[in-house]
Amino acid sequence: MPVRFLYSLPYTLFRLSAKKNIKLRDLTIRSRPSYDVISDQGIVHPLTTTETYAGPNGASMRPLGEAQISLVENFRGDSVVVYEIPENTPLPPDLVLVHEYDDHYSLQPSKDMTVDEHSTCHTKEQWLLIYREGWTWSEDYKDYFRWQDDGSCEWRQKNKGGESKDKPLKLEKSSKSKEKGSSHKDKALKEGKPSSSKGKEKASKEDKPSSSKDKGR
Repeated sequence: MPVRFLYSLPYTLFRLSAKKNIKLRDLTIRSRPSYDVISDQGIVHPLTTTETYAGPNGASMRPLGEAQISLVENFRGDSVVVYEIPENTPLPPDLVLVHEYDDHYSLQPSKDMTVDEHSTCHTKEQWLLIYREGWTWSEDYKDYFRWQDDGSCEWRQKNKGGESKDKPLKLEKSSKSKEKGSSHKDKALKEGKPSSSKGKEKASKEDKPSSSKDKGR
């Protein structure tokens, strides 16, 4: 599949990090089998303008799927966070998104800028709660909820009586995190994208920090 250069996100994409600050591994500073960028006197040059693209050259990202869930579940560390950039987010002129293969994307600079300015940061536990178990955060009630088959809301924090304290059993439906994942899966099927098991196989080989043969997460 040819490499594509995108300027908005086709799906909600996620980036795993061992801690809140995202740190790209520079092969020039430290030689290792697994790296993210190769700097030239401290500067990372955009590779998207070259005739023949060859990564890695940025922050690896993936959409919701079996591969991404497996990565989050097995990513090792005490302070793991997951950055989220919503579907259809337009990228500033400083960034370009490269679709390298299957479900693997790479967020790369066209010039220097921070990454966290345009992203949402989850802890590992929060991400799994939302995207594996289907909970959505309500800012109004400061609690997670999820929809039941009858259209009612189940709240995660309950009082001793077992009922949701001062929280409605019905809410107007809005965009929910779980729906984002479903929309991606539906799109992938319509567009004939490779199955998630293939992405999972690549993830296990290429994305885990413990791998000794990787080139980048």
